Amino acid sequence: MASKLVPAFVLAGLALGTGVAIWWVTQRPAEPIQQVQTEDYNPTKFFAMFDADGDKQVSRDEFRARYESADQPMRFTDLAGTPLDTAMAFDLWDKDNNGVIDDVDFGQHIDRSWEKFRDATAASGLTPKEYAGRWLALNGGQLLVHDREVGARNRGELPFGGAYFDQKYLQGAWSRVTDARGSHEGFLLDEGEKHWLLMTQGTLRVFSKGAVSVLALPDAPQNQYAREIGKTLFEDTAGNLALARRCRDWGMRREAEMLYGRVLVFERDQAEALEFMGLRLQGNEYVKRES
Repeated sequence: MASKLVPAFVLAGLALGTGVAIWWVTQRPAEPIQQVQTEDYNPTKFFAMFDADGDKQVSRDEFRARYESADQPMRFTDLAGTPLDTAMAFDLWDKDNNGVIDDVDFGQHIDRSWEKFRDATAASGLTPKEYAGRWLALNGGQLLVHDREVGARNRGELPFGGAYFDQKYLQGAWSRVTDARGSHEGFLLDEGEKHWLLMTQGTLRVFSKGAVSVLALPDAPQNQYAREIGKTLFEDTAGNLALARRCRDWGMRREAEMLYGRVLVFERDQAEALEFMGLRLQGNEYVKRES
């Protein structure tokens, strides 16, 4: 039903002072491209730019014609920012040295780039991960959040109350259930002769239908949270940040912590998330913010 509770979610892990660095490998060439680092180029864009005859292979002559074009001069650079001449640039892309640049070369390029990234990450004492097209180098705290989120996604679970629950439990309306011992509020799920109630503390209780009364609370902010969290992806930093702010305003602190924890996986220095979590950066490390 629920995965293991995470006390204060990531605060314990983050406050240990472990470091984090985040590496992003994306394809974002400007239009028109004037200078592009070799580690930052999209194969689709590359072939559209250089493959004059459309055969999915770029010959040395095709490359030279475009690379040295008078109407749109362009230069690739190495990672230090030094422009490469035509021969050096072609040879850098032609990984198998067969005289043409094709998908095989791009596959090898990506593999070698990942190997370099992985080795650099390990040398820094961090853990390399790839998620949604992004390469991440994560410390223990970020890794904890990453692994829990990936596991929850694979199980079809959503974050609530410091834990993860099957999304079916968040599909019911926020309600007040009253029995002989008192009243309890939570997401209500009807199954047969039972009411399942997912409560604020991140716990599930079951009630016999004949022994309780139920009052739906349609204006409760938890209903809005349930609608939003189901469509807010782990990697959607802007979406998680916006929902975290709403949870903060609603007084849903545990949910806000989980959402800010998501943000910090992808933006290690996000000031608002750090402030809410009571953390600050010391180099690449998180330490407790002094009161």
